[in-house]
Amino acid sequence: MTRILEENLKAGEIELQVENLDDLWQLYNIIEPNDNVYSHTFRRIRQKKETLRADSGEKVRIYLGIRVIGVEFHAFSNRLRVRGIIIKGPEDLITLGTHHTINIEVSSQILLKKDKWTKLHLIRLKDAVAATESKQYLITVIDEREATIGLVTNIGIKIIAHFQENIPGKRFKISYHNQSVQQFFHEISTVIVENCRIYNIQAIIVAGPGFTKEHFIKYLQTKVPELKVPIMIDNASSASKSGVYEVVKRGTTSKILGTLRISQETELINEVLRRLGKNQKDVSYGISEIKKVALTNAVDKLLVTDIFLREQPLDIRKEIDDLIRNIEYNQGKVYVISTLHPAGEQLKALGGIAALLRFPVN
Repeated sequence: MTRILEENLKAGEIELQVENLDDLWQLYNIIEPNDNVYSHTFRRIRQKKETLRADSGEKVRIYLGIRVIGVEFHAFSNRLRVRGIIIKGPEDLITLGTHHTINIEVSSQILLKKDKWTKLHLIRLKDAVAATESKQYLITVIDEREATIGLVTNIGIKIIAHFQENIPGKRFKISYHNQSVQQFFHEISTVIVENCRIYNIQAIIVAGPGFTKEHFIKYLQTKVPELKVPIMIDNASSASKSGVYEVVKRGTTSKILGTLRISQETELINEVLRRLGKNQKDVSYGISEIKKVALTNAVDKLLVTDIFLREQPLDIRKEIDDLIRNIEYNQGKVYVISTLHPAGEQLKALGGIAALLRFPVN
């Protein structure tokens, strides 16, 4: 979870330390153009020499402040790239006004300064501070000829690998069939072991439509002793990526690792879709419609995608900030939904914002 080291909202400043991948995702949606970011960073410094030969310079660790131009984050990477113009630094080593990119990683400390912290910014920061240790696990859905591996975290799902093998049926020589199955299992287990090395995997769920999942678990237990994480079994109707999403949607992950943010978000979006499907009047979506129902104090839960605010012009951001304050004042709750999983994408398709109401409103 994010640790706030110092906070001065009157000056628009919050100093914090990044603890895990989820924090980087939250920061990606908090840091905006024209913010100021201060942190230790590496910059190549050219030595002043009386020579015409080009000098690529030496990388030096220095403390810089930049005015943000843009922010780049690739899902499930371990780095956030913040591009900007240098506004503070040792002037004997750097030139103010030049471009620089600060790489924010796990364990980085930064000072973030905004002209104004909106209510949604503070909600995101509160979520990051309150979050428990980042949970990561693997789901492998498998049948006789196909397998898909997904990495699941609090913020989303990443499909890591997909396998499709033409395994001969048992009507052929049984040894040839068994050899093909063993090779199939070996390829899948190699990817699992590699990702357990890269990520902090806390559990592996193996699911599928038939008995292959049981055979694969037995293979892992006997042939891959270096795999030390718990292995669980579940059902899935397919061995494609839809099978991975099915396991998450069913809530199996919550039973194993406790309630994950992604599971809670999926349940909320499912409730929105259920009410819309029944044409109920206790659900609303779209900023203009939600503003109207908010006047009746009907909003119980407001759902906003993580990228919704980033895509809005300043005047709409002001409206959203006022809307959130009004809803919270009337005891409503606001949830920021990740678009790195299917439920978040469904909310994005509805315009990025929806509300579950306390009572029907015409």
